[in-house]
Amino acid sequence: MSSVIHGIIHGKRIELESDPGIADGQTVAVIVTPLPLVGAKATSAAGMLAHLPEPDPDLEAVLRETRSTPCREVEE
Repeated sequence: MSSVIHGIIHGKRIELESDPGIADGQTVAVIVTPLPLVGAKATSAAGMLAHLPEPDPDLEAVLRETRSTPCREVEE
């Protein structure tokens, strides 16, 4: 029997959203697939780095430049 149950990782533990219907203590195989972020953290690609303790200075420079530079026209 196999099923897909969503959960949240907390270090080495995974908190499941629903009861898997398996006896407590039963050995299982787990395949972990990260899901896309939803909500405020997913408003930009940089939101995917929100879990990092400190932003990369190079990334910060690129983001500042990107936000301050208007789009430019490309000549054909």
